[in-house]
Amino acid sequence: MFRKNQSDIEQKVKAQVIFKFLNEFNIVEKDIRTLFEKSLDSISGDVREALQFFYGGKIGSTTDVGSEILKIKELRFDKSNKFKDYTTTQILRLNEQYHFINEFMFDVVSLQRPLYKYDFQSSMRKIINMRNILAHEIIVCNFKERDIVDILSKENIEKNADGFLDSNDISQMDEDTVAIVSNYFYLCKMHNMLNGNNSSSETIV
Repeated sequence: MFRKNQSDIEQKVKAQVIFKFLNEFNIVEKDIRTLFEKSLDSISGDVREALQFFYGGKIGSTTDVGSEILKIKELRFDKSNKFKDYTTTQILRLNEQYHFINEFMFDVVSLQRPLYKYDFQSSMRKIINMRNILAHEIIVCNFKERDIVDILSKENIEKNADGFLDSNDISQMDEDTVAIVSNYFYLCKMHNMLNGNNSSSETIV
């Protein structure tokens, strides 16, 4: 009879956590895009001009190897532009500069240390860093401080797991998995806040 070893169990738990993290990341990324596009209806002319200006910098080129052709990408001016090519990171950085999306102006209260608060936009950039690492490496990730909002204790992980992890799963987690599931719980809080539930966050006045 086949018997799973310790490494098999760890990798199974990690795979489950990565799936939850990536799924929640996609949900929050859609929240950010929706709120960004909604904000375009009420932004000032100066902000729209800035968005148009920086968007112009996205003109690039494509290659047609078969025809040995280098093509310059066209970018047509459109006053009602929804700026679909702006990445999530670019949207966050633009808002940090021009402050046109009020829904992004909040702090997330720490799950580990309740007196600590983390700015949503800088925290989201850390989570994006983690997602980018997971796109290339899932076995040994070597996350750094720039990739993690906050590391939760295994006791706090169990407290927030809400049924999708049991105590045995949590006991099998390696350091990478602890970091991923910690960021996952912060993503859940961010999703709630971006959708009007501010019970676990504080709006910046």
